[in-house]
Amino acid sequence: MSNENVTDVVSIVGSFNGYNVNANPLTDMGNGIFQTTISLIANSQYIFSFANGGFAGLESVSGQACEAVSGYRDLLVIGDSKQNLLRP
Repeated sequence: MSNENVTDVVSIVGSFNGYNVNANPLTDMGNGIFQTTISLIANSQYIFSFANGGFAGLESVSGQACEAVSGYRDLLVIGDSKQNLLRP
């Protein structure tokens, strides 16, 4: 969430949680670092985005190199999902 005024709730929203903005809030670790743990299925592909204060603050990466589809990022989980890290 660099270069943003962060609200009280930052979350990750995507195909792994039914696009539920409340399902996976991130913990503020300080210094602009947020984290959460999400169980994912190996050999699966997901699309996701970060939200700053609910859907009104949904990140869009449209036109950027990290865009997968419709302004969302993507992640392909291969093998052990503990090896895959998401970085905003």
